[in-house]
Order: sequence, then structure tokens, then C-alpha cells
Amino acid sequence: MNTQLYKIAESFRRAIEHARQDSNNKKYPYFQLFPIGTCGDTCYMLAKYLSGETKLNISIYYVEGYYYINGDFYTHAWLEILDNNSSHDLSKYSYIVDITGDQFKDKEIFPYNDITVYVGYANDFYQLWETKRHPYDYENMPLEPELICCYKAILKHI
Repeated sequence: MNTQLYKIAESFRRAIEHARQDSNNKKYPYFQLFPIGTCGDTCYMLAKYLSGETKLNISIYYVEGYYYINGDFYTHAWLEILDNNSSHDLSKYSYIVDITGDQFKDKEIFPYNDITVYVGYANDFYQLWETKRHPYDYENMPLEPELICCYKAILKHI
């Protein structure tokens, strides 16, 4: 599962980077900023892709992270994936999927902050954050109209 998720996440990240280079997409702030400040939107689009375009039997959770240090406040978002085929206690065997963690690469306070695609268990970076976890449900979490355009542009590069 981990290898398959990594390949999908890496492909999606690469597609975003290719879509950024397309002059037709320069008008969208999402592509201008990526990956900085786009973690939430990226999670929604990746979750939509994982739930609709792959055949994986998974549950997807959107995780909001909050971190306070020395008077500074940081936020981040990533996905947590549970393998519905696993016989393990799923709460202990979920995978983090994060394709925007490298937005913190210039912040020395964050370990593992230069990884563009992370798929794995909670490492030191993810254990820093206070979190809120929400089940992903596209019916109740639809993409904003501008993100639908970005999502379609990304799909052209996968």
C-alpha cells in the first residue's frame, strides 16, 4: 500500500508542477503560490483524486495541523489514509500523505522539511503539530469553482 500511495502522490505532485508551467494556468493564484500556503487546497484535490480516480479501498482523512513556537504560529494540512483491506487496528496503521511539506524548507525549526512527497507513518515533523482530523467526504467538501479549474489542469498532466 505504501509504495502504491507514494507513486500516486508523487505523480499528482509532478502533475501540479507541470500545470504550473502552463501559461494558461498562470492566472490562478494556486499555481502561482504552490507549495507555499496551498496545503489545504492541495489536500482537497488529492483527496478527490484518490477517492475518484483510483481503485484503492481506503478511507481518507483531512488533517489540520497547528504549531506554536516562540510567538510564531504555523498551520499545515495533510491527508491520512487508512487501508480498508487491512486487518490491523487502522488507527495505528494509517499513512500520512503530504505533498506540500517542503513549503517549510526554509524553517530550521521543522525536521524533514525538504521532502516534496511524504508517504509514511508520523515522523518527528508530524508529531510537532496539534491536529484536528476530519473524514473526507466529497459530497460535503466540494472543490471551490477556481479549484475545479486547477484540478482539471492537474489531471491533464497525470
